Amino acid sequence: YQHSQQAFHLNAAVKNLNPARWGTFPAGDISADVLLDGKLQPAWSLHAVVRQMAGQFAGMNLKGSLDAEMQGWSQWICKQFWLEYGSNKVSAQGRWGQKGDQLNLDAELAALRDLNPLIQPLGLRLSGKLNGQLQLNGQFNQPGMTASVQADQLAVEYAGRHFSAGSLQLSAKAPDLRNAAMQASLSLQQMKGDIPFIESVQDGLSPDLKQIDQLDWSLQGQLNSHQSALKLNLNTRQQLSMQLSGGLNTDRNGWRWQGELTGLQLSGQPSAS
Repeated sequence: YQHSQQAFHLNAAVKNLNPARWGTFPAGDISADVLLDGKLQPAWSLHAVVRQMAGQFAGMNLKGSLDAEMQGWSQWICKQFWLEYGSNKVSAQGRWGQKGDQLNLDAELAALRDLNPLIQPLGLRLSGKLNGQLQLNGQFNQPGMTASVQADQLAVEYAGRHFSAGSLQLSAKAPDLRNAAMQASLSLQQMKGDIPFIESVQDGLSPDLKQIDQLDWSLQGQLNSHQSALKLNLNTRQQLSMQLSGGLNTDRNGWRWQGELTGLQLSGQPSAS
């Protein structure tokens, strides 16, 4: 510890750590070598290195590594990060916070069910597999991002409700989240479950509907002024399309979307009685 800059240094070996002893966490047995360096003055910074992390947590094998640095709120640098939990892996590399920076994050979640012990306190259960990529670029006060997600045999259970989709594809691109135009699209196939959206379609259009064969959604424009389109293939007989125009804004009650329906088309044959 150095008083002038309030600098600090920590080198520790963690052996057989059981998070359950420190709170309402799942049981585990985790070991790692940890190195922390930083200072509080004149501007705070932190450099963290975690090596040879291995063990078990909530019944799953765990291992990983980290070498990252935070230069206050001006720049985050990730030289290396990867974490494997069960059959799932996440990783990151790059930097974010200054003009020209790019931080890449990747997720290869081959077995979402392995995460259920971790998210059980949220009342959430998952199954299926998911791959995702996220790129963050630019400055903190003018961020940009590119994202893509692909999922197969996705199933979600929350608060007694179920949702499933045979496949999911999501993409989004926003060079400047504050000012520039953005593009986003979502595609779902074999979507079903007891969720309000599907229930509304059943009540209003197709009482015998068991699943939505395909959903395609797209958005273009800025957050506060954009156009959106939604197309549903309800089954082999019916298709629903709608177009919306509006914007997402904030007020004292939080985020609120306000807009109008600019187009609506329903085609196909009536539901069987």
